[in-house]
Amino acid sequence: MRSEIERLMGQVVRCGLRPNTTNPFAGRFSDRQVKILPSFNGEMGYEIIFFLSRIEPYLRNGWRILARRPALYPPGTAFYDAAYFAELDRLAETYNVIPTPAGLRQRMQRAGQYLDATILQGNLEKIEVKVRYDSPQVLIQESQFELQLRDLFYSYCDLDKRGVLDIDTMLLSCQPTRLHDYTTVTRPVLRPSYQPQAFLAPTEPQRPHIGVQLRAMTGIRKQPEGKPGRDSDAAFVLPLAARAAAHLGLPIVVYGRPDGNLLPDGYERTYELGIDLLDKELRLLPACRLMFAPDSGWADLMAWLQVPTLLEGSLTPGHFDELIDFSPRIALIDRSLAIEGQIDALLAADVCTPNDRPVLPSLENEVHTKAFLGL
Repeated sequence: MRSEIERLMGQVVRCGLRPNTTNPFAGRFSDRQVKILPSFNGEMGYEIIFFLSRIEPYLRNGWRILARRPALYPPGTAFYDAAYFAELDRLAETYNVIPTPAGLRQRMQRAGQYLDATILQGNLEKIEVKVRYDSPQVLIQESQFELQLRDLFYSYCDLDKRGVLDIDTMLLSCQPTRLHDYTTVTRPVLRPSYQPQAFLAPTEPQRPHIGVQLRAMTGIRKQPEGKPGRDSDAAFVLPLAARAAAHLGLPIVVYGRPDGNLLPDGYERTYELGIDLLDKELRLLPACRLMFAPDSGWADLMAWLQVPTLLEGSLTPGHFDELIDFSPRIALIDRSLAIEGQIDALLAADVCTPNDRPVLPSLENEVHTKAFLGL
């Protein structure tokens, strides 16, 4: 209920701002195509596990999509437009919004304490709600950004002929931060009916190798005393990769880019300045016999491509169980066992998910849940 009230308030704010908001993008783009979809601006993992399959019907019917990672999409369906994304990034910086798993949001999160919504009376005869919003500037800034973002996109295509699609609302809005909204947006997990063309048909043969990706993001928590955090523990992973290389008789290749990954000296790297790095890495991955990866969007990509992967940690227990339709080959490194035996077991498996399970509360006896279900 709170989320719906907040969405309604956002619509009210946008309607109030619209008369005084000019469109600076009118006439900026000469290619007025009609069947164009907005870009997905969240993390790559969520783009893979719930977004790609949702837009397949559009792409199969002649639609194209603006994409930051066009290599993930079927050939000829996605494209990167530097001018468009430069404007989008400028807007994001101006309004202080950042990428989240499923979209964009204001850096100052709309936490629960900002909105107080109380249902005073709710029945078939009368609905009475009391709402108090303590930090409206956050909602106003997000609404201003959304208006500008929609002006940017609809200036790119011929809105009069194209119209507004349901999917536009999701892709051209800020992502809410509360758990209920987050869960709604990111479910269900759906597997695309294809794999990337660069992976399926590399333009040239590739050398078999061991892959390593080391996450090194700024502004996030680091390794807490040897326990898995969002960043990789290079001192832990690289010696294991060296043992894997000796065990399988293969060289090591480090995947990733400087902004977001650690690229240690002394190793072959995929990164080259000025190239489509994801496209190059997709062409290399069919020859990757084993990948060491953090629990990140990269691991979701490995699940989709069915590349045997050893995770250095698991931040979301049970996550890869939800990807079982992808037929993943992913295992969690057991720090108490020799890595060689774990490698052999993973390579011998047709399907493998980490042996971890989420601890979730049961909602079947919750009063609100029963009321919603009519029980």
